Amino acid sequence: MALVSVNPADDRILAEHPELDDTALRAALDQSHAAFLAWRRTTFAERASRMRATAALLRSGAARYAS
Repeated sequence: MALVSVNPADDRILAEHPELDDTALRAALDQSHAAFLAWRRTTFAERASRMRATAALLRSGAARYAS
């Protein structure tokens, strides 16, 4: 059974996501844990730089994201 994302304002289906089996779930958890371990070794300056770049990207697309 798929997991369904619904807009609560108009009950429109926004997306459907398939459920993961145990193997796929374990792989996703392992991948996210590896990313966490790598991220925590980055310097504050590197993290700040990435966050500033992300903020600039979001600001440049604000009109598109707000609609």
